[in-house]
Amino acid sequence: RGFARGEVEVAHGGYDAASGLADPNRLLPVDAVRQLEREGVIGTVLSRYYVTCGNHGILEQMARYAREIAAELRAERVDGVLLVAT
Repeated sequence: RGFARGEVEVAHGGYDAASGLADPNRLLPVDAVRQLEREGVIGTVLSRYYVTCGNHGILEQMARYAREIAAELRAERVDGVLLVAT
């Protein structure tokens, strides 16, 4: 299943998050990805997702997070990722 209204929070100072709060699946399209999984178009989808901060992130920390996330995804034998941005 995807996200329901009220299940997520958006902390973003660069745009009006009202549409994303109204339908969180437009920010992170879990509903569409789960549908592709059910149809057999893609394999099993992880039960978690990763989120990092954007424009206020310290570059060294962001690089460390990227290495750590990549290592976890490799350990899970993930073949592909969906990168979304706001």
